[in-house]
Parts: sequence; C-alpha cells; structure tokens
Amino acid sequence: MSNEHLLMVLVDALRHDKVRPEHAPFLAEVAAAGSAGATQEVFAGQLRPAFMAGLFPNESGVGHLFCYDPANSPFKAARFLPGIFDRWTPLSWRVRRALTAMACRAEARRGHRGSASYCYLAEIPLRRLSLFAFSETDLPWEDRAQPRPGLLSILSAHCRPWLHLGYPVVDQRTSVLTAAALSRIRASHSFVFLHYAELDWAGHEHGPHSPEVHRALRAIDEGLESVWRHARSLWPDAKLLVFGDHGMVEVRGEVNVEAALGELPLRHGRDYVVFLDSTVARFWFLREPARARITERLEALPGGRWLSPGDFDELHLRGGRRENGEAFWVVDEGTVIMPSYFQRGIRPAGMHGYHPSVSDNWGAFITSDGSGPEGAVPLTEVFPVARAMLGLGSSGVLP
Repeated sequence: MSNEHLLMVLVDALRHDKVRPEHAPFLAEVAAAGSAGATQEVFAGQLRPAFMAGLFPNESGVGHLFCYDPANSPFKAARFLPGIFDRWTPLSWRVRRALTAMACRAEARRGHRGSASYCYLAEIPLRRLSLFAFSETDLPWEDRAQPRPGLLSILSAHCRPWLHLGYPVVDQRTSVLTAAALSRIRASHSFVFLHYAELDWAGHEHGPHSPEVHRALRAIDEGLESVWRHARSLWPDAKLLVFGDHGMVEVRGEVNVEAALGELPLRHGRDYVVFLDSTVARFWFLREPARARITERLEALPGGRWLSPGDFDELHLRGGRRENGEAFWVVDEGTVIMPSYFQRGIRPAGMHGYHPSVSDNWGAFITSDGSGPEGAVPLTEVFPVARAMLGLGSSGVLP
C-alpha cells in the first residue's frame, strides 16, 4: 500500500482570482507549477462534510449552522426570558453569555463534542432561540460525523497517522496556527490539515478588495510557505493541496425580510418559523395558510427569490432533513438580509453563501502535483482529489 504524504490547507474565503503574485507569491508559484482551479460552495453553512467526505447537504444531513429542532435545542431556558433581554444592554450581554455557557454544557453532556466546542447564540432573538439547535454536532474525525467514512476515518482505518489543526478545536489566527504547525507536524504523520481563518474575517469586515484582505492573504501566504518548507524537510515526497471553501462577494445592498414578514397577520412559532441567515431565509410552515401568505409576500420583495424545485435538485437539497429548511428564499448576488440572525446592526462589507454560479463566491483549488481539476467544481471534489494524492483511491474505505 502506498504511503504518500499530504499537507492539505483550507484558507477560509480564498477567492480563486486572488491567487496572484502581488497578493500571494508562494501560492501563485505553486499554482503555476501544479494546477489551479476553483471550488463552488455547496448550499450549506457547515462545509466540512463536503470537503472532508465528499457529501452534499442532502447526503450529510448537515445544513447551515442552526436547524429547526425545538425538541433538542440546547437553549430551552431562553423561552422563559422576557423580550426586554433582546435589547443590547450590558445586562442582556451577561444573559447571553450565561445561555451560551449552559448550551455548551448541554451539548457536552450529549456527547456532541463539535457543537460543545463552538456553540454560541449568534444574534438570534432570545424569544426564538429555543426553537433551534445545531446542525453539525460532531468533530470531523468522529465516525458519526458523516453517514459514510470521511478522510480522517479512512486514514485511521489504514493506520496512517494524521494531524488536524483547525476549526473548532484550534486557534485559526495566522501566526498562532503557523507556529502550531511548525511545532507539531512530525515525520510520522501521513496527513496534516490546517485551517487559516483571518482572510474570511477580513473579507466580512472590510470587503474582498480591501487592503486589509490583501494584508491578511500575504501573511497567510508567508506562513504557509514556512510550513511547506518544514513539511518537505520531513517528507521528501510531500504534496500540497490548498483550497478556499468559498470566495467573498462585495456587499452592495440589503433587504429587510423581517419587516416584510411583520406586515403579515401571522405569528412566529405558531404559524411558521424562519431562520434569517445572511444570504437565505429558511422557512418551516406550521400552518398551511402561512405558506401561501409568506410565499406571495416574498415573491413581491425585491432583492431575492424562492428556490424552485429545479434548484432543489441542482443544489442537492431534495430529500434532505426538514430540520435544515423546508423552503428557501435566497438573496441576489451582493445583497444581504438585514437584520439577520448574525448581523442585526452593522452591514458586512463582504459575504459568501450565494448561488454556486456566482463566480466571486468561488474559492481557489490548488495542488502541487497538477492533479487538481480544471475550471470550477463543487467543493465535494476536494475529497476525492485528496484521497488520490494520498494513494487511497477514490471511493469506499479501502483503496
């Protein structure tokens, strides 16, 4: 059995068109000598099942960060709180911190080590919080994290040591992550995964073309080059795969879905439930008349559209878990929902999560050995390419 060595790096929000010598000279050099393509973000907020196991949302059961699941919500205590705590005051912040700690303990008691590591309330109104739970609850290397073996499980099955330095258990700041990689990568490892996140943070706050984004990318490029030199000193046959899980789109407008719904004679939690992500409003209809009223109102709202049955097929949503969404109203490119359950005050300057056809939303896909696909491919293609680079075949547990 072959025993190739692979350094696989997720640079969060690395746009395919940003891999240029002036922004990322090391990555540009690797791309020129190897291969350079693009990834298309799958229609989900939690993307690990896509690149770690090659699964679309209707296969993994994992959708956006939060799902509609009142029976299993770790935030049940929030239903007893009055609406006054949704005002942003020092007291409300203390209440939200207490609820976060309670939710983390609840997830840990259930054995949900993933969500126990990252759980937070976002900016969900407290009076609605108890309706929601986490879509992805397990860590990427746990057998139950996906319905079929992921990359780390396959490596373990072949007794191939691996190292995972990424979300949600490792600090993703560039300097910290680079230092951790340089100190922890060993010659005995067959596979190392790194996840740099500062580019995503800069893109949301300052926009995809800002000086802050280019500085963040340059720092990651320099850090990654040093890690690659270290890896090659340990593994003479080292291979490198670098990808962005998505790109970053410049935000130019906003749409107020909350206000539009407030015009209707319907009650949230009785007639319908909505989760307002940044680029999609996900609905569950509890009473059938609510479906027609909401459908009609949002069809008339500029800035977005309902996903059609054809979209459900194209985006691999058909047959997925109802908890992840029953109907989806998606915004146009460059538009965000404001307020959303993640941003209720300041509009972000950059966003992702748009339709896969939006090219600014595409991530980079680079391999050092030229084995990556050409053009833009679904994010799920990272998984079989990584398997092949590791000599582990393209499907199943055994090569």
